[in-house]
Amino acid sequence: MTPLDKLRAFYAARCPHRKLEEDLGNCLAYGFLFSTPKYIIAGKPVDRNAAEPLIEDPSYSFDPDRWNLNTWYVFAYAGEWGRFFTALPYKMRFVAFHRRQRIRFYDFDRIYIKCSAHKTPFSARS
Repeated sequence: MTPLDKLRAFYAARCPHRKLEEDLGNCLAYGFLFSTPKYIIAGKPVDRNAAEPLIEDPSYSFDPDRWNLNTWYVFAYAGEWGRFFTALPYKMRFVAFHRRQRIRFYDFDRIYIKCSAHKTPFSARS
């Protein structure tokens, strides 16, 4: 199964009200989208202090003149975790994911070290 197929299956199971292609198109327009045979990642730059509905809305673009863009919010990732940090366009202070019913923010350097040590994005306890 390709990384894109894995995302399609995830959306079908957990996000039936959303359209994967639309979300990926918005990330391409307002953020970043990288897809290879080994991984796919999509996200956008956000302000950690913004309201969660704005952060989670793939169609909302944060104006850098009005917002402190300090976080990569990753909408979707599938594939080899070893590619995760090299796929981000550049380093920001934080990286965030929607996990366990809310957005989780992580210090970029700390999660980078944690991922490097465990070869996964999170330990079993997180």
